[in-house]
Amino acid sequence: MKTKRTWIKPGPAAVAVLLLCLATAGPVKADGFLDDSAVGLRLGYFEPINASDSYDAVYGSGDLLYGLLWDYQLTDALVIEGEYHHFAKSGERVNLAGDTWVGNGIDEDLTYDSFLATAKYHFRRDSGLRPFVGGGLGFYLIDVSSAVGGDSFNKPGYHVTAGALFRAEAKFRVTAEVRYSLIPGVLGDNPNSVSAYYGDSDAGGLALAVGLLYSFGH
Repeated sequence: MKTKRTWIKPGPAAVAVLLLCLATAGPVKADGFLDDSAVGLRLGYFEPINASDSYDAVYGSGDLLYGLLWDYQLTDALVIEGEYHHFAKSGERVNLAGDTWVGNGIDEDLTYDSFLATAKYHFRRDSGLRPFVGGGLGFYLIDVSSAVGGDSFNKPGYHVTAGALFRAEAKFRVTAEVRYSLIPGVLGDNPNSVSAYYGDSDAGGLALAVGLLYSFGH
């Protein structure tokens, strides 16, 4: 079996970050549900680096993701975020020819529909630019389809994130972040698949994203 590239995998670190955020967040705000809420849109780029070799063989590079955001400011430091995002990529199924994978002319489509819950701890809360770190859990609906069949997976996962929030105007916020996710146990079940060949099992990866939020409060 060919040696695959390896990546750092934080494992339960996402849950540890989430618990640390909760423990150090300070007193809960009580301004009212809408006053502490914000909604918005997200656009980013996702690369499934945890299965980089098998992904590259079929789909090549990553692609755009887009989604919806809801933020709730639980305390001055802690924001709880809910997110839905969608990622789609088309490629070509492959056959092994010696040490290389060769396209067989059959198109294959990959989609992720993801539902995430994240706790974000904000620093420099008195400034217009507020860096943050966070972690959370996700539920992923992953579908692979082609003219000769496909697979669907419903899997939990987890992630860590870091970035910054900028208060553009009184009601608007801009966020930018990098997020690393793990979605274990998705790939490699078929012994004849490209993912089994490389020993890939995790469908997570790295996302770079920006978001625009409208705040209902001040």
